[in-house]
Amino acid sequence: MLSKLTIAKRLMLLVIVPQLTIILILLGNHVSSVEKDRLFTTLYQEHLAILSDVLSVQRMLEQEGMAILNQYRTGWKSYQMPKVKWKHYLSVLRHIGWCLSR
Repeated sequence: MLSKLTIAKRLMLLVIVPQLTIILILLGNHVSSVEKDRLFTTLYQEHLAILSDVLSVQRMLEQEGMAILNQYRTGWKSYQMPKVKWKHYLSVLRHIGWCLSR
């Protein structure tokens, strides 16, 4: 098939066709990566940003709770004070869970 073409046309065909194929593949990959970036941004904004808020509240309560326990262990607080604060924190967590479930 290529024997009927001139050398210039053969070279042009053998150089341009592979280059166009590579360009089309790269273009397809670029479009795919842009779509994945858009989907990840949507996922982050709708789900993971909320999760980071929940985790920050969880970390704050964990630190506060450990501080209360350490004060109780070292004798700085009586038995009732940590118990009252823990009940308060549990009610706050239930309220947060109720707000997030709506």
